[in-house]
Amino acid sequence: MALLFGAPLCIADPSQKFIVISDIHFDPFIGCDRHPAPCPLIEQLRSAPAGEWAGIFQKHHYPTTFSYQEDSNPILLRSTMNELKNHQSDSIAYIIVLGDTLAHRFHAKYIAYASNYSGKGSYSDFVQKTMDFIHQQLEETLPNTPIYPVVGNNDSASLDYQTVPYGRFLSDVASISKTDVPDTRFQNTFSYAGFYSTSLSPTQRLIVLNSVLFSSQRPPDIAMDRAADTQLSWLQDQLVIAHQNNQSVLIAMHIPLGLHTFKTTFSSFQISRFGKTFWMPEYNQRMLDILQQSPAPIVGLLVGHTHMDTFQIIDGTMGKPPIPVIFTPSISPIDGNNPGFKIMTLSPDLGLTDFDTYFYPIDHLPNAWQKEYNFNSTYQPDCQSSCQVINGLQKITPDHSTEYGIYKKYFFTSHAVDASHDQWLENYCSIAHVDEQSWESCNQSIFKP
Repeated sequence: MALLFGAPLCIADPSQKFIVISDIHFDPFIGCDRHPAPCPLIEQLRSAPAGEWAGIFQKHHYPTTFSYQEDSNPILLRSTMNELKNHQSDSIAYIIVLGDTLAHRFHAKYIAYASNYSGKGSYSDFVQKTMDFIHQQLEETLPNTPIYPVVGNNDSASLDYQTVPYGRFLSDVASISKTDVPDTRFQNTFSYAGFYSTSLSPTQRLIVLNSVLFSSQRPPDIAMDRAADTQLSWLQDQLVIAHQNNQSVLIAMHIPLGLHTFKTTFSSFQISRFGKTFWMPEYNQRMLDILQQSPAPIVGLLVGHTHMDTFQIIDGTMGKPPIPVIFTPSISPIDGNNPGFKIMTLSPDLGLTDFDTYFYPIDHLPNAWQKEYNFNSTYQPDCQSSCQVINGLQKITPDHSTEYGIYKKYFFTSHAVDASHDQWLENYCSIAHVDEQSWESCNQSIFKP
């Protein structure tokens, strides 16, 4: 037998590709305003199992399009699933759904369009079926691909921004997702307050947090206070366990740290009701301390909530590298953005090394899903092979006008927005300053007389 020398050795790339989807905000009620209550569509959905919902939507045929200023209807959801199916050949390892699966004002719409909403086929049942329907759609689109759920502020069988510890919603989602998360402790921690941890590989761990518990917009609640404190203590323990197992950590949550720049900068929203920060200041600082003192390397944070494509950088301390925070744009176009999602690359050695953002341009041709941009070729085109995302993020400053101009273009997923130069500078401060004091100092340095 002859041996061939000189042929290149083919070594499999150990990096994993995974899909990140956020803020689907699925609205099964769109179109019900054309009918007197109760809405025939909702009555059929209430009486059918989630597995039959897709066929019911196909029979109703309204509306036939989707548009800005509305949440995701069945047409947009089906379009999104068709696009995800096109990426089966990309060897997707898993899917992370960053929360807010339910539409805005979901409870109010249910009351308006359903009959006997407190009786048989209750609201909790309808919420459970909606969550199950979305999960089934993802399972059918990318079979045998784990789906990791994250709790968003709209994901509740009660009120917005309200997590009920040991409530039915958490129990239902835990049951829906139990086959996706092999960790035996998943049912306990998720059913309690919507957080969990699982190994992605022998060298990588995913930690999913319920950041609704930390939100400055959530109602005062002793049970939520206790769950928030428990979650932070649990997080510290998980980081120690990851360190002991020589694992790096990827963290996913819905509501980010830092300043609420979308509300403070790009709208007339009155911030005095909730304050400027996404989180209550004490939780924001405690989380920063935990992240910066982590014994295990944290390769990145994945967040949603704002519906926009933006970033943050959490400074490292004691010689530790900075942590990249990657926002994923929403599927829902209700805030004037185009629908979008990301396919990310996670290296066992370098952490997050690249991602592609895909979007659906509602307002210009071709009206079809397409790649919007690749991170490395856009922000660090000199990258020859495996580069870290954090290096490209550090170029996004007003001093680097080319990179910052690109950042502004993609912020609303390539939909034009009317924002002033000063507003963009305020937004820039939120990238590298994730506490109110340093953000204010940044603004003062930019706008000093």
